Amino acid sequence: MTRAERLAPYLAEMAASEQVIKQQSTTFYYAFSQLPAYQAKSIFVLYDFLRQLDDAADTKQTEAFTRLRQLWQTVKLGTPQTRLGRNLLLVFQTFAIPMQLMDEMIQGQTHDLQHQPIRTWADLHHYCYLVAGTVGLMIMPILREHSLTTTERAHVIRVGIALQLTNILRDVQEDYRKDYVYLPQAVLFQAGIDLKCLNHTQRKLPTGLVHILKLLGKQAEHDYRVAPAVINLVPDSAGRVALALAINGYAAILKQLRRRNYNVSLGRVVVSNRVKAWLLVRAKLRYAI
Repeated sequence: MTRAERLAPYLAEMAASEQVIKQQSTTFYYAFSQLPAYQAKSIFVLYDFLRQLDDAADTKQTEAFTRLRQLWQTVKLGTPQTRLGRNLLLVFQTFAIPMQLMDEMIQGQTHDLQHQPIRTWADLHHYCYLVAGTVGLMIMPILREHSLTTTERAHVIRVGIALQLTNILRDVQEDYRKDYVYLPQAVLFQAGIDLKCLNHTQRKLPTGLVHILKLLGKQAEHDYRVAPAVINLVPDSAGRVALALAINGYAAILKQLRRRNYNVSLGRVVVSNRVKAWLLVRAKLRYAI
């Protein structure tokens, strides 16, 4: 029995997660809705749970986070009692996704819930792996059947980290206003930077802060270089196009930030529908072979 055949009887029950993602994560939905139903809905189930974890951690909803962590424990034990839990177990079993990856993701979200500080570049790199590198490693088994080599795994992690760094750069001001700082504290201290400058829109940010933001941007750009290799790990064209669209959507955000000279006080960068359409055309031209 193929993976598509195994999941076919459950697709209707998995549709609830698809609707959640369609409403809350339009870019993500736009990318992965291009896949065959059994792959798309599996990714939406996974992302539905991840989104709930992230929201609970970001809004300090400790009880909700604890319930989600307990739900995951029932999945690991093979005894889920909720629809989402049953769907998660089905996805992890069908695609042989290592459950340790979700444990690491929850560890990263716990970092946010408990407001643990990021002090060094190494702290930031590890955090990005926990909350984003793991996501790539969970999605890849859905898109392909063969295991990753050590080098391929490293490339997937690098792209995940690039995506998270892009997220951090895009949301620096918004996160600061919610009392979250993902820029390494030791680096900010050494540069004498006070992030109170982010309380207002400014035509020009302090040079030291721009320098740090540029360093993050350059690191993301460096990691995005392995994106084509990661995309080509996917054997079918629909999967390659979907993955390319998701990755290139974030790369487009980074490009806009660079054009602003990383002035993150000018408002949140978004990818327009026109740009999304162009990214889809470009992905199909390059990867739909």
